[in-house]
Amino acid sequence: MKRTPTALAAFLEAGFRPFFLAATLGGIALVLVWGLEYGFSGASPRTGLHPVVWHGHEMLMGYTAAVVAGFLLTAVSNWTGRTTLTGPWLGTLAAVWLAARIALLLPGEGHWPAFALETLFFLGLSVALLRPVIAAKRWSDLEVLAKVPTLWVAGLLIHLGAAGILNEGIRWGLYTALYTVVGLIMVIGRRVIPFFIERGTGGRLTWRPPRWQELMGLVVFLAFWILDAFTREKAAVALTAAVLVVIHGIRLLAWHHRALWSRPMVWVLYLGYTWIVAAFALKAAGWWWPQADALALHAFAYGGIGLLTMGMMVRVTLGHTGRNPNAPPRGVSWIFLPLALGALVRVALPLLAPDRYPLWVLASAGLWLSGLLALATICLPMWIRPSVPPRGIPLRH
Repeated sequence: MKRTPTALAAFLEAGFRPFFLAATLGGIALVLVWGLEYGFSGASPRTGLHPVVWHGHEMLMGYTAAVVAGFLLTAVSNWTGRTTLTGPWLGTLAAVWLAARIALLLPGEGHWPAFALETLFFLGLSVALLRPVIAAKRWSDLEVLAKVPTLWVAGLLIHLGAAGILNEGIRWGLYTALYTVVGLIMVIGRRVIPFFIERGTGGRLTWRPPRWQELMGLVVFLAFWILDAFTREKAAVALTAAVLVVIHGIRLLAWHHRALWSRPMVWVLYLGYTWIVAAFALKAAGWWWPQADALALHAFAYGGIGLLTMGMMVRVTLGHTGRNPNAPPRGVSWIFLPLALGALVRVALPLLAPDRYPLWVLASAGLWLSGLLALATICLPMWIRPSVPPRGIPLRH
């Protein structure tokens, strides 16, 4: 007779469980602290980083890195048929992530202990992902895995900048982290979003972008990344961004199926990818409209990364606890709708009413918190309890 695993054993049986929980609770705490700082300047804990830098660092290297870790540990295991990380070692990796978050709250030079812990985290994650990929000889997956050490490099640049060793280190590091995640979204997105649209709507997408277009998109995105992160060449940034709007706009049109708007597990991914394209459009407009360039950051981060990470956390959770992602629990839309509205508040309303900018920032923070609280309400029981007979979900077409 097969024994039911204990709650702790179930919690540590797959990477998505501890890391999605960490991302959710961490995302709530991080935005609460940021709202305290923004709305009541000086009321938040003093850290080794400027509050604005701390906010950007933690949303990318804290919240987003936890989602990436949970997704990749689960996806690589699914792709290769081999275990990535489970049990005490998985718990240890999650504990290192948490310790890095706490260390960064220390005043003075606390950012260096935090960086040492981040180094351990990214090293451990890289090893856990590389072992099964190498064993299965799935060399094409290295394109995805390369994003993990790139995030570590981004963190190094931020900490060197914070220490005054590298004048532009903070800017270089934050933009490198942002565009590493955007690049990961584009790689994973082209693999899974069309498949999920077909599965979720019952339709069939007949067009796939040709290989040359995929390669062109990669080259232009790398040029955009380098130009925007490491130079002040606004015209070149705008030009490459405009090309990316066309390339990824074509992809969005090819993926569209009118039935997707009645399927929350599908429209959240499609809308998140739409925000990525909108962010490129704002970057292109930023050549002559500086406010658009500034708001592109949150179009990428809040609209694109926010919606896509929420959507993938729910989908992976349902699929890997034996549930059907295309028949989600009632109320799942209340995870995504506040995020969708929050992205509009954070990006569109400052364009229309810039004099009320602080209000839009705090309102979007509140909507973010609403979405994460709904996510915790629905998914936390699935993360901490044993699965129903698991089926997994296909993460490749």
